Amino acid sequence: MSFDLVTTFPTLGNAPITEAVIDIRVARRADVTLQELAEFDIGLEADFPKKAERRSLQTRVEFNNGEARLVAPASASDGYVFTSADGRYIVQVSFDGFTLSRLRPYQKWSAFSDQARNLWKRYANLSRPQGVTRLGVRNINRIAMEPGVDMLSLVLTAPQIAMALPQTMIDLFMRVAIPDPSGSVAVIHQTLAPMQGGESAPPLIFDVDALRDVHMDPNDDEGIWAALEELRCLKNRIFFNSLTTRAIERYRNDDPS
Repeated sequence: MSFDLVTTFPTLGNAPITEAVIDIRVARRADVTLQELAEFDIGLEADFPKKAERRSLQTRVEFNNGEARLVAPASASDGYVFTSADGRYIVQVSFDGFTLSRLRPYQKWSAFSDQARNLWKRYANLSRPQGVTRLGVRNINRIAMEPGVDMLSLVLTAPQIAMALPQTMIDLFMRVAIPDPSGSVAVIHQTLAPMQGGESAPPLIFDVDALRDVHMDPNDDEGIWAALEELRCLKNRIFFNSLTTRAIERYRNDDPS
């Protein structure tokens, strides 16, 4: 099978994804309560046995007589976090949205999106939001690096150091936002992570977040998931076109199971 890396992509049986995320932001209904959100796991206790409050904290800067002061009020509960029995699924439900994360090992998109679709329906029925305001599909990848090997031989979307300067990096943080003609935006974050057992060089964290601001009816199930599928395609275009063939083949496996 051939891949154009625009609409078709190779299967990575050993994908470097450490976390995959589907995120749906909403316009909150004014009278939704924390107790309503707490009922999200009714009937799911066996699948998501771990439950914790989600707390938000907002800070602000106040100026008095020319002096700045950071004001940090006490954090407040704005929802709940539920974790699956195996620790691989984490769902967050809050006043302003729904997020599902799948941790390594990553499954197929179809399994992940089906799970998200079912849980989103449950959230939407509980919180009855006024509308959907933003959609997001994100993958956080851990790309193995090789000692003494130029990063650009593995990753094409990467910082370039002037040839007159030393080419070795001991730290990295890069953020790039790329607009898409569809109106979506792909945000790329890159950093070097600490080495773990068996790694011979600091791995590259390659984080791709495909986002779109929308004005959608929460009941427009087909529209929401069609848009998320488009964001998934954008995220894949960014990822696969940012890695060299050498890097992709490292994670390649044609078995879609």
